[in-house]
Order: sequence, then C-alpha cells, then structure tokens
Amino acid sequence: MAPRPLTIRLLFATLLSVGVPFAVFVYFVIDFVGRTVTADAAEFYLRNKAGDVADKIDLSLRERRLDLLLWVREPTAVDALLEREDAAARERLTEALNTLCRVKEVYDLLAVFDASGRPVAWNTQRASGETISEENRLRLEGADVYNARWFTEALGGREVPVDWHRDSLLLKDVTFPSKEPSDYSVGYAAPIRDPARPDTVVGVWYSLLGWRAVQELLDRAQIDARAVDTERYRSAYAFLWKEDANTIIGHPDRSLYGTYVAGPPVNLPELREAVLKNPDGFHIYDYQGKSKRAAFRRTLGVGEGGFGWIVGVGVKDEQVFEPARVAGTILLVGSLAAALGLLVTILVVSSTVTRPLVALSQEADRVARGELGARVVPSGPAETTALAQSFNRMAEELEASREKLVRAEKELAWREMARQVSHEIKNPLTPMKLSIQLLERAWRDRSPEFENILQRAIATIDRQIESLRRIATDFKAFAGSAVHKRENIQITKLLEETAALFAASAQSKRVRIVVSSEQAVVLGDPEELQRAVVNLLDNALQAAPPDTAVDLTARSAQGRIRICVLDRGAGVPADLRPKLFTPYFSTRTHGTGLGLSIVRRIAEDHGGAAMLDEGTVEGTAMVLELPLATPSSAAPTEGAQAAAAEKGAAAQRLPS
Repeated sequence: MAPRPLTIRLLFATLLSVGVPFAVFVYFVIDFVGRTVTADAAEFYLRNKAGDVADKIDLSLRERRLDLLLWVREPTAVDALLEREDAAARERLTEALNTLCRVKEVYDLLAVFDASGRPVAWNTQRASGETISEENRLRLEGADVYNARWFTEALGGREVPVDWHRDSLLLKDVTFPSKEPSDYSVGYAAPIRDPARPDTVVGVWYSLLGWRAVQELLDRAQIDARAVDTERYRSAYAFLWKEDANTIIGHPDRSLYGTYVAGPPVNLPELREAVLKNPDGFHIYDYQGKSKRAAFRRTLGVGEGGFGWIVGVGVKDEQVFEPARVAGTILLVGSLAAALGLLVTILVVSSTVTRPLVALSQEADRVARGELGARVVPSGPAETTALAQSFNRMAEELEASREKLVRAEKELAWREMARQVSHEIKNPLTPMKLSIQLLERAWRDRSPEFENILQRAIATIDRQIESLRRIATDFKAFAGSAVHKRENIQITKLLEETAALFAASAQSKRVRIVVSSEQAVVLGDPEELQRAVVNLLDNALQAAPPDTAVDLTARSAQGRIRICVLDRGAGVPADLRPKLFTPYFSTRTHGTGLGLSIVRRIAEDHGGAAMLDEGTVEGTAMVLELPLATPSSAAPTEGAQAAAAEKGAAAQRLPS
C-alpha cells in the first residue's frame, strides 16, 4: 500500500487529537449544557416562581383574615347590632365600612348581618370611591342570608372561609363560567360577640375579597418572567386550581374559569392525578400538541387560614430550549468555522513543510537515476532547510565519489586491457622471434637448408602477423563505439552473405550451414551486425561435430527479430553458462575470449540483446535479438544523409 501524503497524515492526526475531542465537547455543550442544564435551570426557576406566587397568595389571605379578626371587635359594629333602631349607629358603621374599603382597596363588599340574617350595614362606596349601584343597594337591603352555610357556621361561633365563587349579594346572575375576574370573590365570615357576654353572638361580619386581587398576583408572575428572560420564559404563566386539583379558578385565559383540568377543553386527567399525588412537584406534559413543563405549589389549607389552592407556573418547552438551540447552532457554526480555519492552517503549514520535501524527493529520484548534479534550494522551516543542505552535501560527496570511482574503474579497465593485450600479443611474438633467430643462425652458418628455413620462417611470421591482426580487430570491436551509421538491413540477405563467408571452412569440416529466415528489416550498422553473426557462426562451426548441420534461423514476433545459431555439439556445461558473455572467458585454448562479449555489445548498441537459449536439448543455441525497423525509425534517404554529413562537417569546422 502506498504511503499516505504528509498532509493527509497531519489532517488525520489533527482529527484524532483535536477534532474528535472538540466534537465531543461540542456535543456535550449542546446536549448536556443545552438540555440538561437548561432543563434543570427551568425547573429551578419554575419551582421558585410557583413557591413565590403561593407565598404571596398566602400572605394576602393571611392579611384578610387578620383584618377580619380585628374588625369583628369594632365597637361601631357592636353598637349598630345592639342598637339596631339607632340610625346614627348604623350610619357610623356604614362610614367605617366605606373607609375600610378605600384603605384596603381589595374588598368588593364589607357587610354586617344581625342574628336573623338581615343586613345591618354595608359599604356604600367601592375602593375607588364610586358609589354602589342602586341595583346592588336594593339587593343588599332585601338580603336574607340566614340559610347560607357561611352565615350558619359563623353564627355558631366559627370563622368561615368562603372559596372562589360568584356571590349573589353582588350579582344577580351566578351562571358559570364568566371571563371577568371582577365577577368572582373570596369570602370570609366571622362572628361578632357581645363584649358584655362573650359567649353570645350578636351578628356576623362578612367580607368579600375581589378576585382581581388574586388574579393580579398570577399576572404579575408572567410579567416578572418576561422581565427576567424575554427569550427563555416569555411564555411563562401562572394558574390556580382549587383544592381538588381540577377546577381552574385562575388563568391568563379567562375563558378557562370554572372549567376542569380532567375535562374539556383541557383534557389532562393524567396531569391532575400526578398533581394530586405530588402537589408540590414538577411535571412535564403535552397540551394541544405542545410540550410544556410546570411546577406546582399548594397554598395554606383551610385549617391554616387559606383555601388549599394549587398554584402552577408553566412554560413551553420550545421557548425554554430556544436559547440553548440558538447557542448550540452558534457553537456548531463556530466549530465548523474553526475546523475550516484549522484545515486551512494545516494545509498552509503542511504545504510549507511538504513543498521542500517534495522537491527533495524529486531531486533524490534524479540522484537515484544517476544525475548526481541534482541540488535542492533550501526553503521552508529550519528543519527542512537543514535537511536540504544535508542532501546537497551528500549529493556533492556522491558526485565526487563517483568521479573518483569512474577514474579508478577506467584505470583498472585500462590496466586489465593492457595486461590482456600484452598477454595476447606475447603469444604470436614468441614464434616470430624464434623464427627470426633460426633464420639468422642459418644465414650466419651458411646452412644449405637456408632456403627451406627462410620459407618456413616467412610462413610462421605471416601466420603470427595474421594472429596479431585478429587480436587487434577483436580488441577494437570489443571497445566498440556508438553506431556510426544506420541503414535498413535485410536480415535474410545478411544471414546468407555471412553463411557464404564460411562455406569453405564448413566444407572442410564436413559441416552443413542451413539458413532459414523470415523476410524482416532492422535498422543498424551492417558491418557491426555482420560481425556479431560471424562471431556466433564461427563459434558454432568450431563446436559442431563432423557430418552435422549448423542452423542459422531468423523468426520475428512482437516487433523483434530473433536470430538463432544452433550447433549439435556437446553444449555448454551448466556451471559455465553464467560466464559465457564475460570478457576474456573462453572454453577454447586459443582466441581472445572476446567474441561473445562483442556480440552482446553490438546487440545492446542496437537496442537488442544476446543470450543463450537455455531450453535447447541438443547442442548450443545462441540468440541475437534485435528490434524490427518501423516507419518512424526508417533510415533517411541519400539526400538526407548527405545533408546530415555536410552539417556534421560544418559543425567540426566551428571553433570549440
């Protein structure tokens, strides 16, 4: 698997070390802080607000109860009851009741009834100073409350709270429900005793607290909630249920007065059951498809001077969590922006680091290909700059080392060449020197065999000169050079001409040369290629036994021509096969050992190869493989060759 680029690894490492923890943190903030903490804060707020509203209601009712306990001892009330026929006493009591209404500002009715249930006096003015209507005055004058429960119990000597209701003393129509808080009241009744006879109840004091005072406490809770946090609790509202946790007696929606929690249109029987089980608890519920949450608190019971009402403060979930959602969105967008910024930073930083590394890698590839002159321009951070400088020093040292190595190899090659040339030349020189010495001695001694000795010496010297010429030719061919000329060569013609050169030699050895060739054309130097075939054919004829054949074949495949020279000799031992193309190696006692090396050099100069066919069962098969000529590689015409020659000559005349 290919190694990952540095940029990808940096991004992956950053994702693991920074991205994942940060994503977990964002999730924690959005989920835990946004939901759990917000939910806990909402519950805490709603519980506190429900408790605060309940406390205010309890405080207000407690004040009304204390008012009643003080007023039943009012001398004017006792005087008016004991001296019922005294108009002045009743007038003083009426004035006192008017004053109490104006001072307290919460009462709709303050009335004193005698023991027969008939009114003695009542307030004729409201808290605002407005005189009561003539209808109310006539209703009060004709009132008879003797059979009313609160009157009976108060006449019996007890304080009696009268729960939320529409009082017939003030209203003729008592049909439920009504949407106006002013249509509802809360009453308190208490006995008025004769100071001289404390056990004797002479009348009943009846106070009606206007419901608007209680509803204002509920409305104030909603106003306070909006003042605290307009976004989170703007939908917060307070409501009030009777002690049965069913009858709605206070709500921002006045149409719900007198309706029931467990019945239409509210239809929340499960919530009622939950509140009955835990009237001071916290509950989450669905109302009209909206998720809501509310805290509840029960007010003081009847025995404690209250009514046992249940105060609830609720809020919509969607608004409770709206700030958390907004904060989460902002945090998420900010996180994505930060991640994008981090990505860009990583890309910039990694580019700063990787650009010099990529350049270093490219120059290292050039060095690997042998271009030791490659150098890197130091850039980037200090580390990559130092690395580039180290690379440049290494390349300089490698270049210097290669130059030294090349010089050493050349010197070694020339020493080896000189040694081999010296060795090869010494062999023919020895018989030449001996022949000359023998000829000189015969001449000096005036030998009668001088003429025969002279002829033998000349023949020996001629043969040795030919041997020297062959040695020089082989060494020249081995040293070789770039192909001087390229022309289209007919392979069949080349093989037939080469076979003709060896016809006499083959006949003398009783060996047949069989040529079988496809028509093919290669591009190359004809003299060089013929020398390669000559060397192969010469080796084959020397290895072939008498009365056998040497096959010289040429077959083309996949754009190449395969020339094969096969003899039926003993073959090449397996341990000697790897050395066949090594210079100066030979299986014969004579020759320079350069023949096959020359063949390989010529084949490679022409873009081909020379090899031993390992699959041959009988004898030895040597192969010369060359690329076939293509239209794009065809030899130039005579005119083009002449122009190229002229251009080359002109270039040589230019000063260097």
